[in-house]
Amino acid sequence: MATSDDPNDLNRLGAFVAVAQCGGFTAAADRLGVSKARVSLDVQRLERALGTALFTRTTRQVRLTDAGQQLLDDAAPLLAGLGDAVARAAHSSAEVSGTLRIAAAVDHAAQQDR
Repeated sequence: MATSDDPNDLNRLGAFVAVAQCGGFTAAADRLGVSKARVSLDVQRLERALGTALFTRTTRQVRLTDAGQQLLDDAAPLLAGLGDAVARAAHSSAEVSGTLRIAAAVDHAAQQDR
């Protein structure tokens, strides 16, 4: 289970990647379907857990630091792959095919004829 200082929390990594890709916290929150405050808190906790700033924030823009760019380069493809894997698993379970065989004792089958 993830703790408040766990840098491996996938929700926090997802929030970070969304902010980096969307260029801001509001757009990232819209993409993720959560509040801007939630995204901001997740990124702050990730930064605290890593011990480094991932973004340079001004009133007008959010830019990646060098550490943030490196994390984005490393984490974004992995999170995308994880999302694809989950989607494939969900899709494959929706398409069940094959032969269904049912076995029953002869006594049970004979009772059905009565």
